[in-house]
Amino acid sequence: MDLNLGYKTDGWGKFTLRDQFSYLLSYKRSDLQDTPPVDRTGGYNYPDWENRITLAYQYAEFDATVSAKTFARVRDAADDPENSSNPDGYLPSYTTFNFAFGSKLDKKTSFAIGVNNIFDRVAPYSVDGGGYNGTTSGRYGFVSVDYKL
Repeated sequence: MDLNLGYKTDGWGKFTLRDQFSYLLSYKRSDLQDTPPVDRTGGYNYPDWENRITLAYQYAEFDATVSAKTFARVRDAADDPENSSNPDGYLPSYTTFNFAFGSKLDKKTSFAIGVNNIFDRVAPYSVDGGGYNGTTSGRYGFVSVDYKL
C-alpha cells in the first residue's frame, strides 16, 4: 500500500511525504524436491511487513530526501526454535535511515549524492542465517549522474 501527500508552497518549493507499506500474506517454500512446502512467512529473510517512509523537499532544480525503512521482527532459527539465539525466539525489528541531495544540471542531466544507512545500523544476528546476513552492508555513500538520451 502506498500513500503520497504533496504540498506545494508559494515560492518555497514542494514537500512530499510518501509511505510504502508491504505486508507478506504468505510465503511457502520446499527445500527439497518431493517434500511439502513449509510456510516461511515471518521467518528469517521473510518479515511479515516492511515500511519505508520518505520526506522529500524540492526547490527549483534542487531536491533533498530523507527516508526510514523498518523491517518487522522475524522468527529466529525458524527450522529449530529451541536453538534460537534470542530468548523470545525472535529477531527484533530494526530501522535504517537514508539521505540524498540532488540537482538537475540541465534538461537531460541530473546529479545526486547521498548516504544510505546513515547510522550504520546492522541487522540483528541470527543463528538461522548460518552466519550470513544479506543486509549487512552498513553505511555507504553514493554518487549518481543520470543522462537522458
